[in-house]
Amino acid sequence: IDPRQALNQAKPSLLLSILCFLVSAGAMTALARFGWGWEILPSAMLGTALGCTSSAIVIPVAHKIRMPEQTRTLLDLEAAFSDTFAVIAMLILMSMAEAKDGWLAHGLGHLASSFGVAALVALVVGVAWLLVLEHTKHRPLSYLLTFAVLILLYAIVETLQGSGAIAVLLFGILVTEAKHLTRWLPGILPKPQPGAAPTEAHATVQWFHQEMTFLVRTFF
Repeated sequence: IDPRQALNQAKPSLLLSILCFLVSAGAMTALARFGWGWEILPSAMLGTALGCTSSAIVIPVAHKIRMPEQTRTLLDLEAAFSDTFAVIAMLILMSMAEAKDGWLAHGLGHLASSFGVAALVALVVGVAWLLVLEHTKHRPLSYLLTFAVLILLYAIVETLQGSGAIAVLLFGILVTEAKHLTRWLPGILPKPQPGAAPTEAHATVQWFHQEMTFLVRTFF
């Protein structure tokens, strides 16, 4: 997604995503709580799991239907935001469920610390790995090294009592948007040469990401 176009559509897509997610997740939670007699936490977990619009379905369909580019970007961002909300909300609820007493206070406290650790470690590892990719772009199988770093990142963050899933999400965003990071991190990442083709390292990472995404979606 073009960052400039995404910024223009960020506010309406964010509002749309929040509204759709809250309505869908809230309706499913209420059904499980009052219709089936579930406890509040399991009800909220079910509502969260079924509350997102699923980018795996929305984005491919949106790109096959004729519509204005702004509308397509709006739907893409709304689906991506919705998936992110669902993941984060489920992680919060799982953290709360681990505490027998005072689960609300425990969950919120753990959320702040775990997300802070995840964001810090993911930023450092992500930027460092982008510098490594610049020197390994002519080597085959560099995407497998990236996948290995991803697994190590998850393990390190979890060991530090952080959220490994959020760290992986942020790392993925950094690597995916590498071509735009030079303007955000001047002096750290090298600027691409005018007219130069995308680096082979980032291209192979994108290809590997598509293969792994297909495998995971097919499995589920």
